[in-house]
Amino acid sequence: MPELTLPNGVRLHWREAGDPAKPPVVWIHGGSIEDSSSMVADLEPFAARIRALFPDTRGHGLSERFERVEDYTYPKKAEDVRLWLDALGVERAVFGGASMGAALSLWLAVHAPQRVRAVVSISGPPYAPAPEDIAWWKQHRPLVEAGLASLLALLDETYSRTEWLADCARVRCPVLVIAGSADHFPTVAMSRRVAETIPGARLHVVEGGGHFPNRSHRTEVQAVVDTFLAGIGV
Repeated sequence: MPELTLPNGVRLHWREAGDPAKPPVVWIHGGSIEDSSSMVADLEPFAARIRALFPDTRGHGLSERFERVEDYTYPKKAEDVRLWLDALGVERAVFGGASMGAALSLWLAVHAPQRVRAVVSISGPPYAPAPEDIAWWKQHRPLVEAGLASLLALLDETYSRTEWLADCARVRCPVLVIAGSADHFPTVAMSRRVAETIPGARLHVVEGGGHFPNRSHRTEVQAVVDTFLAGIGV
C-alpha cells in the first residue's frame, strides 16, 4: 500500500486499482474498525473505466491514529482527503462509500464542491445516532477504554455526531443514495429524506439489505452504481 505524509503531518495509506488514466473514483470505508480493504471488491467490475482510490482515513487501517475526539471531525477528515488528492494530482473525483465513508463524501460535496463530480452514498446520511444507540454506547464504553484510545476516540465521535442534514440542500452534483431496507440506522425513511433534500438525488432501496448492502447484495448494488456512473459519463 502506498503511504504519504500530508502537509498537515497526517500519515495516510491507500489502495489503488483500475486505470490511472481514467476518471478517478474515491471509495471510502465505514468507521470504527473498517479500512480500505473492505471496499476494493465493490469497484472491481469498473476497473477498465475508472481509477479507483481507496483511502484508509485517519484512525483506520495503517493511517495515522489519534487519541482525541476532536481529531476525528469531518472537517479534519475532509482536509486529509483534499491534501491527499492534491498530492496525487487529482483535482476532481467521483466520491462514494459506505456509512462513515458515505457521510464524508456528502460532507465534501457540501464544503468542497469544486472537488466532487458526483456522490454515491451507501447507508450514510448525516444524522445524529438514535437515543437507544447512544445509551448502548454509554453502557459499553468502559469495555474499550483500556489500551484502545484511538478506537475509543473514533467511537466517541460516532456517538456524539450532530445532524447536518440541512447542509445537504447545498449539494449541486449528481447523488445516488443507496439504503438497505433492514438497516435501523439509517432507516429507509432517513435515506429518503436525504435524497429528497439534495436536488435531483436518486434513492435506491436494497430489499433485505442491512447497513452494508454493498457486501450482502453486492451484485445489485454494483448494477445500480454502474447505471449511475454511466449516466454521468464515467
